[in-house]
Amino acid sequence: FSQEKVTSFGGLVLAERLASRLGLWRKAQEGLPQREALYDWATILKSVVAGLLSGSRGTYAAEEVRQDAALLSLLGLEAAPEEATVWRVQREFGMLQNSGKLPGLQSAWTLQVLRHVSRRDLLFHDFFPMFGDGTLLEGSARREGTKYIDEKGAGLVWCTVFAGPLVAAQQLAREGEGEETCVRGMLEPVLREVVRPLRLDKKALVLLDSLHGDGVTLSEVERLGLHYVVGANKLERTAVTLSEQPEIVWQDTG
Repeated sequence: FSQEKVTSFGGLVLAERLASRLGLWRKAQEGLPQREALYDWATILKSVVAGLLSGSRGTYAAEEVRQDAALLSLLGLEAAPEEATVWRVQREFGMLQNSGKLPGLQSAWTLQVLRHVSRRDLLFHDFFPMFGDGTLLEGSARREGTKYIDEKGAGLVWCTVFAGPLVAAQQLAREGEGEETCVRGMLEPVLREVVRPLRLDKKALVLLDSLHGDGVTLSEVERLGLHYVVGANKLERTAVTLSEQPEIVWQDTG
């Protein structure tokens, strides 16, 4: 073996083959503006994804690929970006997100994958679930866009909407936005760009927690003509309505 290039991450060739057959790298090249630099978007994305799948972390992810000649060959790459380039690309991605281009790429990838899944496997009790939620990424209170949430602390609010088992849209809440506004704004694009092309809009079931259980979000979900199950803790009449129900409607679940 002394004269051969070997890698302990040979299994990543399966991920590369899957992504290539689904056309994910091609869609990235077509969906993102041309990058006037040493590395194009497909090379950067492929390198970072492979690095993360190999167990690396953060902006150092592509370094694992960059220093592995055999892995570069398996991935069809001549070179991978260094950590400094990956760090700078984060800012470029942020600017693309603000311009609205990243959510479109995400939904295109999601649609491409889901089209290869059997309809039966996508349905849960004959419904196609759409799940929206947000999480707080803890960080410095001095960072732009930082929000403070009682009992959680300070950080950036990262929001996602799933279409079935996959993330179909994701976004960092901007200044003046919270999770509710952010998630609500992503529902229609996911419906338009993923769910309707799959012809599953009549079976779509939106699942949201009680943060979204008031008039604004519910009105939007109903306007879109979607079924929904949403936590009702915020609705004032919930306790009264439940207390008025006769015993016969209740079922003991143990």
